[in-house]
Amino acid sequence: MSDIKDSENSFVVDQTEIAKDTGNVYESIVAISKRANQISSDLKGEIDSKVKEFLPLQKVDSIHEDVENPERIALSRHYERNKKPCLMAVKDWLGGRVSTAYQESKEETGDK
Repeated sequence: MSDIKDSENSFVVDQTEIAKDTGNVYESIVAISKRANQISSDLKGEIDSKVKEFLPLQKVDSIHEDVENPERIALSRHYERNKKPCLMAVKDWLGGRVSTAYQESKEETGDK
């Protein structure tokens, strides 16, 4: 695998490293995907709040009056350059910044 190189949008990880904390690759992937969803929704909220600053107070009826906003373009480019949420989540997982916890089901506790 020495010919595979990491890039800005991908990297190679040994699956035993991913499964190290849970003992199961699939459980680790579920935890990573949930973390990626958290990151994605946080970024979306951040972007939405910043985009609202650029929206006009009143909608313009004419399509021709829609002018490119350089600040909005710069904001878009900034977020496009960010790493993807799934890559950020994998790095969080490998760095030990994500933990897992299991909820007891009602059947295990005897509650009904």
